[in-house]
Amino acid sequence: MLFVMVHLRVIHHTTIAHLTCVFFSLTNDTHIIGFTSNVILVFVRLEQKFSTLRLSVQLRKCVVWFP
Repeated sequence: MLFVMVHLRVIHHTTIAHLTCVFFSLTNDTHIIGFTSNVILVFVRLEQKFSTLRLSVQLRKCVVWFP
């Protein structure tokens, strides 16, 4: 439950700061949808926020898709 609350708090602040992206989140998997330049900025911000809380992003699970 603690992880969910922390995750929600970080995602909430990030979504407000980056209105050009759409966030889809299930448990501990978050999908960021938007233009590449915006998504990169969001990803860096999320990674920094989680690292300050001593949580890490599993880079092996990160995927970029472009049609």
